[in-house]
Amino acid sequence: MKSLTLQITSLSDRENVVSEIWFGNDQVAEISSEDGQTIQIEIFPAPDVGTWSFDLGAFQEILAEAKNNLQNV
Repeated sequence: MKSLTLQITSLSDRENVVSEIWFGNDQVAEISSEDGQTIQIEIFPAPDVGTWSFDLGAFQEILAEAKNNLQNV
Protein backbone atom coordinates (compact mmCIF):
# COMPACT_ATOMS: atom_id res chain seq x y z
CA MET A 1 0.00 0.00 0.00
CA LYS A 2 1.32 3.43 -0.92
CA SER A 3 1.72 6.08 1.74
CA LEU A 4 2.98 9.64 1.96
CA THR A 5 6.69 9.87 2.72
CA LEU A 6 9.06 12.73 3.29
CA GLN A 7 12.55 13.07 1.86
CA ILE A 8 14.99 15.85 2.75
CA THR A 9 17.29 16.62 -0.14
CA SER A 10 19.76 19.17 -1.43
CA LEU A 11 19.10 20.40 -4.96
CA SER A 12 21.60 22.22 -7.18
CA ASP A 13 19.14 25.02 -7.96
CA ARG A 14 18.34 25.77 -4.27
CA GLU A 15 20.51 27.39 -1.60
CA ASN A 16 18.92 25.41 1.24
CA VAL A 17 17.70 21.85 1.58
CA VAL A 18 14.12 21.07 0.56
CA SER A 19 11.50 18.65 1.82
CA GLU A 20 9.97 16.48 -0.88
CA ILE A 21 6.65 14.74 -0.32
CA TRP A 22 6.24 11.45 -2.18
CA PHE A 23 3.33 9.06 -2.68
CA GLY A 24 4.91 5.80 -3.74
CA ASN A 25 7.19 6.67 -6.68
CA ASP A 26 5.39 9.93 -7.49
CA GLN A 27 6.45 13.32 -6.12
CA VAL A 28 3.49 15.24 -4.73
CA ALA A 29 5.18 18.45 -3.58
CA GLU A 30 8.38 20.27 -2.74
CA ILE A 31 8.61 22.52 0.29
CA SER A 32 11.44 25.04 0.54
CA SER A 33 12.61 28.02 2.52
CA GLU A 34 15.03 30.20 0.62
CA ASP A 35 16.74 33.12 2.34
CA GLY A 36 14.40 36.05 2.84
CA GLN A 37 11.28 34.12 1.84
CA THR A 38 8.52 32.42 3.73
CA ILE A 39 8.25 28.64 3.53
CA GLN A 40 6.86 27.85 0.08
CA ILE A 41 5.12 24.74 -1.28
CA GLU A 42 5.17 23.72 -4.92
CA ILE A 43 2.50 21.13 -5.70
CA PHE A 44 2.94 18.87 -8.71
CA PRO A 45 0.16 17.42 -10.87
CA ALA A 46 -0.92 13.85 -10.22
CA PRO A 47 0.26 11.51 -12.95
CA ASP A 48 -2.42 9.75 -14.98
CA VAL A 49 -5.31 10.32 -12.53
CA GLY A 50 -5.91 14.05 -12.79
CA THR A 51 -6.04 14.87 -9.06
CA TRP A 52 -4.45 13.77 -5.83
CA SER A 53 -6.65 12.49 -3.01
CA PHE A 54 -5.19 11.97 0.48
CA ASP A 55 -6.41 11.57 4.02
CA LEU A 56 -6.43 15.14 5.37
CA GLY A 57 -4.88 14.19 8.72
CA ALA A 58 -2.01 12.31 7.06
CA PHE A 59 -1.36 15.22 4.70
CA GLN A 60 -1.39 17.74 7.57
CA GLU A 61 1.06 15.59 9.54
CA ILE A 62 3.55 15.32 6.70
CA LEU A 63 3.32 19.06 6.01
CA ALA A 64 4.02 19.79 9.69
CA GLU A 65 6.98 17.41 9.64
CA ALA A 66 8.36 19.07 6.49
CA LYS A 67 7.98 22.54 8.00
CA ASN A 68 9.64 21.44 11.22
CA ASN A 69 12.58 19.93 9.32
CA LEU A 70 13.15 23.14 7.34
CA GLN A 71 13.01 25.32 10.46
CA ASN A 72 15.55 23.14 12.28
CA VAL A 73 18.19 22.92 9.53
